[in-house]
Amino acid sequence: MTTAAMIVMAVALFAVRLSGFVLSGVGLPPPIERSLRFTPIAVLAAVTVAIISGAGRPDTIGFTALAAGSIAAWLTRKVWICLAVGMLVAVVGSAIM
Repeated sequence: MTTAAMIVMAVALFAVRLSGFVLSGVGLPPPIERSLRFTPIAVLAAVTVAIISGAGRPDTIGFTALAAGSIAAWLTRKVWICLAVGMLVAVVGSAIM
């Protein structure tokens, strides 16, 4: 990687982080705020599809984590608990196997 490319990426990263501080007092339009409320659910759906459509081989740990997260979501109706339970089952399952 060239020095110029690294400088460009560093400036871009700095600009993105600085914009968060500069624009922190600016409100978003209601349609954008409404659509951002669905971001956690969209991420969960993307992870679920990635687990289910694995590379042609069954992923036992992934399916177990998915099932545990789904049950946690059904019982608590909280996205963060669903994600935490699913990640915990995946980490413990990976450590055991």
